[in-house]
Amino acid sequence: MKYTIVPARDVKTIPRYELGLIIHDVQANDFGEYECHVTNQYGSEYARLRLEKRSSHFIMQIAIYFGLLVLLSLILFSSYLCCHHACRVDQ
Repeated sequence: MKYTIVPARDVKTIPRYELGLIIHDVQANDFGEYECHVTNQYGSEYARLRLEKRSSHFIMQIAIYFGLLVLLSLILFSSYLCCHHACRVDQ
């Protein structure tokens, strides 16, 4: 089954019913706009939402931060070795 509708009861200030839509095995053609229309004896309601693919920028940011951390570590380690070598030469 591609889609599952999950009922959920949510009672806060007034009783209301909510439904959730689960999309199994999301593919590229699943991204886009979804609409929900509801009508009962009290009236009607309409909602629209857009399902978008997450950006891969997060992974790129992690890679950049990791690369900068490695570079900074190499610079600090090189500075330590230079200072340590200079101190030994002075003695």
